[in-house]
Amino acid sequence: SPIEVLVQKIHPQSYNVTLYKEELNKKEKSNFNALENLLLNLSTDGIIVVDRFGYIQYSNYAFSEISKYSVETLKNKLFYPLFVRSNEWSQHSGKETLCYDDLLALDGALIPVQIIRHNIKINQNEKGTVYIIKNISQLKIVEN
Repeated sequence: SPIEVLVQKIHPQSYNVTLYKEELNKKEKSNFNALENLLLNLSTDGIIVVDRFGYIQYSNYAFSEISKYSVETLKNKLFYPLFVRSNEWSQHSGKETLCYDDLLALDGALIPVQIIRHNIKINQNEKGTVYIIKNISQLKIVEN
């Protein structure tokens, strides 16, 4: 059955991530999807769910805006080639990792981003990762 993801922003740097593997009844699923879409698409941070093989299973509207890729194009796209230095931070095994990189947007622009990585265990056999991507272009301009 498909994985349902609920991400709640509880602080500028903190999120609650809830995964639902079991089937929800139709009414619960309808209510869940409405809440999920509202929370994920109102976020100004990009949110991406990646499976254990590195393929994007979900991305929100904010990440689409940052990367210039449509949500549909991102689905099942390999995640790591979107970032310049992903080989430096993608292998960290900690439960949560904070790093900085440049996102290679569809138009070829390099966008400085902050990445918060949360490793998740879906069940005994399945693992994945939730990434919170923050565009820090304005911060970089102020720093320089």
